[in-house]
Amino acid sequence: MSNFSGKRIVLTGASRGVGYEASKLFLAAGAEVIGTGRDAARLQKVATELQGIGKFTPFLADFDTQDAPKKLSDFVRSKWDSVDFLLNNAAVQTYKNDWHDEGLELLNEQWRCNVFAQHELIFRLQDLLEKGIEPRVVNVSSGAGSLQALKESPDMPTYRLTKYALGGLTILWAGILKGK
Repeated sequence: MSNFSGKRIVLTGASRGVGYEASKLFLAAGAEVIGTGRDAARLQKVATELQGIGKFTPFLADFDTQDAPKKLSDFVRSKWDSVDFLLNNAAVQTYKNDWHDEGLELLNEQWRCNVFAQHELIFRLQDLLEKGIEPRVVNVSSGAGSLQALKESPDMPTYRLTKYALGGLTILWAGILKGK
């Protein structure tokens, strides 16, 4: 990984999987990371480990809740006056065979965590990103959300649709933030 010395990174979903591994790499490369997790015990355990590598600040956030992006944004503002990198990694995936198995509520519930939270975080942190050094926003998606996957596999419809929508959200934000 390149030199991230002094870079300020907000990373959602830092307590496991891709977010956990990315946090380790960023910290080892010299970045400061504010990382989120939804499970307090897991986040604290991971924070203890990651603080042994570098400057990691944990923040408990469940992006299924409507107020989580604002609370995280307020916390970031209390710590930093700029952000260099926003990595929107947090998401939920519930495997069901089709829309009938999922019912009507799952799409509504997971839309918040998988799409709206990313949008709101970009919106709320945009001014701090504009003050950052070569700022970047990365929204972690999945091959499950590609148009081809939607056409070929009707399973996991909510997850697939939210990841497909996240791709569109990313394209639109890229156009807005280009050159800023």
